[in-house]
Amino acid sequence: MITIYKKDMHNYFSTFSGYLFMACVVLVGGIYCYMYNFYYGYASFEQSINYLPFFFVFLVPVVSAGVFTDEKRQKTEQLLYTLPLTSKDIVLGKYFALLTILFIPLAILGCYPLIMSMYGQVNLVSAYCNLFAIFLLGAALCAICMFISSLTESIIVSAVLCFGGMFVLYQLDGILENLTPSAKNSYIGFILLAVFLAIFIWFMTKNIYIAIIPSAVVVILLNVAYRFSMTLVAGKINLMLSSIAVFSKLNNFMNGIFDVNTTIYYLSIAGLFVLFTVYTFERKRWN
Repeated sequence: MITIYKKDMHNYFSTFSGYLFMACVVLVGGIYCYMYNFYYGYASFEQSINYLPFFFVFLVPVVSAGVFTDEKRQKTEQLLYTLPLTSKDIVLGKYFALLTILFIPLAILGCYPLIMSMYGQVNLVSAYCNLFAIFLLGAALCAICMFISSLTESIIVSAVLCFGGMFVLYQLDGILENLTPSAKNSYIGFILLAVFLAIFIWFMTKNIYIAIIPSAVVVILLNVAYRFSMTLVAGKINLMLSSIAVFSKLNNFMNGIFDVNTTIYYLSIAGLFVLFTVYTFERKRWN
């Protein structure tokens, strides 16, 4: 795993993507820190990094869309498959390299509250808790993009899918605000989710029966609930979408509250998609 980690770290620092990601994070954080904290004189460091999650929509795909597709472009894909390492070691080595690239610029931004404290009183606990939450968000987004990269063969397709996924996740709050919590909307939404679930399971397993059966069960149960009582279905799609709105989970941290549930939530997403990536890589390896 350490060998894979060193190889990917070398790739990030010998190409443009790693430097671009770190420079943009430090630049965005520095600009907003200067404007809010030094120019306008606000003591809250949390306000100056509130916009970092928005830029993750564009920056995370830059650094993580090519985690596996770059192996094919560099003609090292077969070498990766034949290494005497487990799929878990290979995937974790690549993921920890991503986390390092994410951690470096945030660690630089972590120096700003200390500088600010030389000129006034700064809530350091709240500032560093907020940075920690942003790191967890970035870790979850990196895991999602790494999984997408493991599914595709083209760096362009991977980048488009990663950006599209990040954009949809960021816009979920706006979608929820305009989505009426009616039984009809919930019914249509769950039907679409069942279709997506079937496509996803088929893509992962290549077994049409395993893909269809869970989705068919969801559709049957949904129709029974919809016919029996519409109130059982009304608003449920809004509840489900709000549970996967990863960006809105930062609100408590930005308000100075350390949210344990959000911490577990981000760690769970990261672990789940790393597990998906291990499974996908193992399947490709044996194929």
